[in-house]
Amino acid sequence: MRPPRVPVIFVLLLGLLPALVHAAEVTDLKDAFDGKTRWSAGLEVSYVRTQRWAKISRERSCDPNNAQDKANCPNMAMFIDTRDLTFSQVDHAMMIRARLGLAPDLELTVTLPYVFSSTRSGGLADGVVGACQSDGSATAETNSGIVKDGVFTGGRSRPPSDKDEYSVYGVDSFGTALGGRPCLGGKSGVPYSSTRGGIGDLIVGIGWAPVNQDRDTVKSTWVLGLDFIFPTGTPMDPTPTAVALGNFSPRNQEVGKGLFAFRWYTTFAHRVHPNVEPYAGLDFEMAFAGRGNFYRQIAKTQDTTAPPVVAGTMAGIEFYPWWDRDKARKFSIDVRLRMTYVGEGRAYSEVADFLGRMTTVEQYMTLGGSLSMYLQPVKNFQIRVVGGIEYQFDHFLTFGDRGKDLDGNQRIDPQLGEKSPTFDDNTDKPGSRLRILDSIVFSLMFTLVGQF
Repeated sequence: MRPPRVPVIFVLLLGLLPALVHAAEVTDLKDAFDGKTRWSAGLEVSYVRTQRWAKISRERSCDPNNAQDKANCPNMAMFIDTRDLTFSQVDHAMMIRARLGLAPDLELTVTLPYVFSSTRSGGLADGVVGACQSDGSATAETNSGIVKDGVFTGGRSRPPSDKDEYSVYGVDSFGTALGGRPCLGGKSGVPYSSTRGGIGDLIVGIGWAPVNQDRDTVKSTWVLGLDFIFPTGTPMDPTPTAVALGNFSPRNQEVGKGLFAFRWYTTFAHRVHPNVEPYAGLDFEMAFAGRGNFYRQIAKTQDTTAPPVVAGTMAGIEFYPWWDRDKARKFSIDVRLRMTYVGEGRAYSEVADFLGRMTTVEQYMTLGGSLSMYLQPVKNFQIRVVGGIEYQFDHFLTFGDRGKDLDGNQRIDPQLGEKSPTFDDNTDKPGSRLRILDSIVFSLMFTLVGQF
């Protein structure tokens, strides 16, 4: 079985009792027609809860000649981050996974996720003022750049005239058709909240173990796998419902990504003791535009269109405090560490619903770990509990390229059509970008497994 991915996805050994060796959970596959088993299958139902806390800051210019700024940039002008907002996200989801052995050490899996709710919310950080007056202007005490510029209310934005462009442009700052008001109806746009739910994207995978320690006790178990992700869920659409009426809630509340993707992984495990099995693995994911037009290139001046690539590595060790091999009953504990790289790309970022559009996100790294417990009281039934924690390194959520120099004059000239249509001066321009900081994710997964 390939490792569960919590929150976001989941060596070396020697066997002293060759006839009793069984693969670790991380490399266990269903198989068929191996001389002992005609067929085998499994059904897993998981409940997953994840909770995330972070802060969102906005860049601003710091001038050492300004008395209020001198302490922040005493020697030279620069861009600094101001922490404007808090951010939290709570997800409740269920995953149903079917497994079927096709041949010796060859397994087919089908996974369908269903998201009960995914709620993103936040408010002003401590010490930040974002008050508004009834005429739509910010008060003199307001020190939130996000409120002053109406970033979450389209206060300086004009929507594209073509309705179909909403799904690509969202609410970009093309002008001041709404009167340049940072507040609408006396409200600043924060606190903010967005809730989504529904059927996710179908995952079909194949796993194969060309080498299996169960069959050759001298060698390690080696698993190769490939998952295909299909855009079966309705794609998320952060486009505002009615900008002209001041309604910036997303057009839908779905959870599909609208992408075709493949995920390749490989895992090695080797039992160094009858009850101790370390392992390690690598994985890589790449996605392509599927349903919808969020990721299509709409102009040659648009530099980034594809979603980010994801690459990860993990290592861990599984212990078996109790194992009744004659009756296939066992209890094991799995400790795992994971590191992930997420490349730059277009994404449904943490602020997409509040900006009304997809954004280009800067590359970043994550570090995480998990503690799992597996209890198999009888041969055909297992209970799994997995707890995880992950830290995401700080990165920009609005990192779009301004455009492309088409005439070679070393500058981007909007009048000549060189500006990217997805670049927003209000959030993508250096000195105005949004960054996520101090992001921590906690997760808990509870799984019931039937084995046949």
